[in-house]
Amino acid sequence: MKTKILLPLLLWAGVIFGQVRDSLNAKFINSEVELDKIVAPNILRVETNLGATWRGVRGCGDSPTPRNHIEAAANNWIKEKMFENKNLKWIRYGWSIPVISIRHWKDPFPDRRNHCSGNANFKIYIDFEKK
Repeated sequence: MKTKILLPLLLWAGVIFGQVRDSLNAKFINSEVELDKIVAPNILRVETNLGATWRGVRGCGDSPTPRNHIEAAANNWIKEKMFENKNLKWIRYGWSIPVISIRHWKDPFPDRRNHCSGNANFKIYIDFEKK
């Protein structure tokens, strides 16, 4: 098989069988916490649906653009929740794979300027250890 066919086929098989994960499906664990010593009733989970939006002239759907905006929105929410619950120790946090929509359009004649906008919605959570 030629490499042009083999590489996409291998990537497709890796995604189907769970060997390749999307890096936007993020999960982070606090290395200072011993997870095996925490029981379920002592975990406080804070979760919500979060959104990120961005606008531009072009490139709204290029790989780093959505990722940067999603990570920025998620990090701001995580920092806010860590501050609100600063008396609790965080265990882990993460977010689901976002649903992303990109829109491109042009102004009518004579300007014909390009525009684009992006929107991402995802679930985000953070777990704290109750004292």
